[in-house]
Amino acid sequence: TGNKTLTLAIESGDFVLRSECGKNIGNEKIIKIFKTAVAAGFRSFKLYLIIGMPGETDRSLEESVRFLVELRESVKVKTLRLCLSINPFIPKPGTKWENEIFLDSTEFKKRFNFVNKSLKRLGYTAKLENLNEAELQYIIANSNSNIIYPLMKTINRTYSVISKEVKNYAKNHLLRINHNFINT
Repeated sequence: TGNKTLTLAIESGDFVLRSECGKNIGNEKIIKIFKTAVAAGFRSFKLYLIIGMPGETDRSLEESVRFLVELRESVKVKTLRLCLSINPFIPKPGTKWENEIFLDSTEFKKRFNFVNKSLKRLGYTAKLENLNEAELQYIIANSNSNIIYPLMKTINRTYSVISKEVKNYAKNHLLRINHNFINT
């Protein structure tokens, strides 16, 4: 029993939104799975949520909070590690949501803060995906070659500069670099 953490990608506490993204599983079933895992000895859980899905409203966020409160209160074990990984919805080409909007960082942070503050008292810790990386994902997924090629050139050039700086720092401070990870 080397398992330490159980991950549940519930996406939303709002059943309608969860169903829309292809996860047609009810809240009762998720609670049953959670209770079974706790009974089997799991004490650490990672729960994935997506914020900004099409159709999400203040009520949807409140429903997610209510569900996560219900989930936590469904077991009497006091020492649980409950980590929320909260990620922005990223519209992707070829999906039914390819023409939907990507939330700006101000709105995303506002929604994240609502969920985080609402659940902190129950022992949940919330982690936010790097919004710059999420925005870059969105740009790459929804761009054409006129944007992608200059972007990739910039990324490669930036990597070269960073790699050179790290090597110089290591050399100047007599540090050893594991060459399996950095090309020389």
